[in-house]
Amino acid sequence: MGGRRPRRSPAIADGMRCMMSEFDRDGFEEVPIGDSELPPVPPEFEDAASAPPMPADTGGPLSISSEERGWAIGAHASAFLTFVVPIPGISILAPLIIWLMKKDTMPYVDYHGKEAVNFNISFFIWFIVALIVGLALFLVGAFLTIPIVGITWFVLVIIGAVKASNGEYYRYPFTIRLVN
Repeated sequence: MGGRRPRRSPAIADGMRCMMSEFDRDGFEEVPIGDSELPPVPPEFEDAASAPPMPADTGGPLSISSEERGWAIGAHASAFLTFVVPIPGISILAPLIIWLMKKDTMPYVDYHGKEAVNFNISFFIWFIVALIVGLALFLVGAFLTIPIVGITWFVLVIIGAVKASNGEYYRYPFTIRLVN
C-alpha cells in the first residue's frame, strides 16, 4: 500500500504563497500603530509633573534585586547539599547560615531564609515520625512513609526556590514555625 501523495490544487498553492508574502523574512507581520488606536491622554496629565504619584512599593517581583533573589534561592536550594556533603543536618545548617548572614540587610532573604530553616527542621521531624511509623509497621510502612516524606521534601524545596526566583513570597505547607 505505497500510495501516492495527493497533489495540491493550484488554487491552494497560490493561496499559501499569498499568505506567506504578507509576512516579513522573520515570519512576523509589520502592523503600523496609528494614533487613533491609543486612548487620548487627559489634558491634566500631559506633563509628568502633574501626574498622580505612583503607589508605594508593594513588594512585587520588580522591587526585589537580583542579588536578593539569588540569596533567597540559595536559602532554599542549599538544602540539596544533603546529597553532596555527608554531614548530618546540612539541609538545616546551610539555609540557617545564609539566613543569619543576610537577615539584617535583605528583608526578602530574611523571609525566605526563615521559611527554608523552619521547613527543613519540620521535615527532619516528619522524617523521624515516618521512620518510627515505618518501624512500627514492621518495615513495610518504612517503604511507604519515608519515600513519601522524601519526595514531598524534594518537590517543595524546588517550588520554594522557583517562587523565590520569581520574586514571590512562598510559605511552605506542613511547616512548624520555630524560627520567627
